[in-house]
Amino acid sequence: MAEQYDFDDDNAKITSRLDIQKDDVQAVLFAKSSQLLNTAVLNGRQVSQPMKVFVVSQAGKVGDVTLQSSCHAADESILKVSPSCTSVYLDGSEIRGSQNASILVKYGSYTGQAHFLVWMPELPLIIKISDTKLSQIKGWRTPHSARGKPVNLGSPSRSRSNFAASSVTRSDRWLDREDFDIVCRLRYQQANIEVHTRFFSVDHNSGRESYLLSRNAYPRITELVAPFLRVADMRIAHLQGTVVRGMQSGRTEVQVLSPITGRVSGAKEVRVGTDKETITHLEVTVITGLQLTVFPDESLPGVFVSQTAISHKLTTQYQASLLSIKLHFSDGTSTLLADITDTDYHLSVDTFDSGVVAFAPMAGLHHPRVIAIGKGKGDLLHVTLELAERCQKRRSQPLAMAYAYIDVDFSNNKSYHE
Repeated sequence: MAEQYDFDDDNAKITSRLDIQKDDVQAVLFAKSSQLLNTAVLNGRQVSQPMKVFVVSQAGKVGDVTLQSSCHAADESILKVSPSCTSVYLDGSEIRGSQNASILVKYGSYTGQAHFLVWMPELPLIIKISDTKLSQIKGWRTPHSARGKPVNLGSPSRSRSNFAASSVTRSDRWLDREDFDIVCRLRYQQANIEVHTRFFSVDHNSGRESYLLSRNAYPRITELVAPFLRVADMRIAHLQGTVVRGMQSGRTEVQVLSPITGRVSGAKEVRVGTDKETITHLEVTVITGLQLTVFPDESLPGVFVSQTAISHKLTTQYQASLLSIKLHFSDGTSTLLADITDTDYHLSVDTFDSGVVAFAPMAGLHHPRVIAIGKGKGDLLHVTLELAERCQKRRSQPLAMAYAYIDVDFSNNKSYHE
């Protein structure tokens, strides 16, 4: 701008020159989050993040031009983007993570760029098995088909009725004939499976690796990969969900398969032995309530720890409580009864004082229940673990017995034991 002043004239004049420039714009890429966790490699389910493209002018005007833009990823082996720029995504075909994965966007003659942090799971996956040596359990026989596979006869509450011969359907006759092929064999121990891994990303400029949460943090991913668990030799062990159970002596592997390539992404050996272990005792815990406390972990920034406190006292009339039953074996291992197929055993619960506590029907529940009737305390419940009815004989002995301590107090005091 140039200005001239004429001070000799009584009427001063000002002459100005204005430079008018075009209102230029700049493309801006916007996403809800700049971090993506690649779980698609683990379960085959796409991970996506919505995205929009805006233009911002020097005059301060903002416009959404997502559908008028085009996008592409600098490296699709790390991160992918939809051509319409509506989302960035991971489909499981990626092979590495990155701290600076780039997305390029073009709108007319204008281009923009955005960077994302992509966390990749570390392979091979770590499989943890609570007991890698499974033995036979002395005296515990369970129903098996003639082919050696454990059978599910259905819970007692859903057992078939004894119909008259004239009313038996064809399917019922077929099931009855199958019943003759069921034999009772010694049951093997079982173990729980957990899968863990670390998530990492790489700075491609420096080659430096970073880990999600911490280098020492191995998040549990069992639920993500549970559908892809398998046993390499099903003659040796049987897999049900995340529980592996011995079938006959030998060695095999619990494996996690990749849903993308079908290859083994993690494995752990399990042995099934010929030795026999005994049930040393039952541990019966009365659970009337839970109290959850969450607090930050001092050693791992950004990580929180949850702590559960269990209440054992019945404080109101007709309050129901659960019985948590754990089986302890002679090799030092233990298994929750709730993790065992309910057709493999028969559970009896007797009360010594029906005026204090009563046993409630299980009705398909995994945990037996008791109900408070009146005040009292002591070892008032007698719990007996027996063979399944199909495998019981006239002189069959119980597998294990235990007494459960009951405390029924209708005062307002609540006692929690961590």
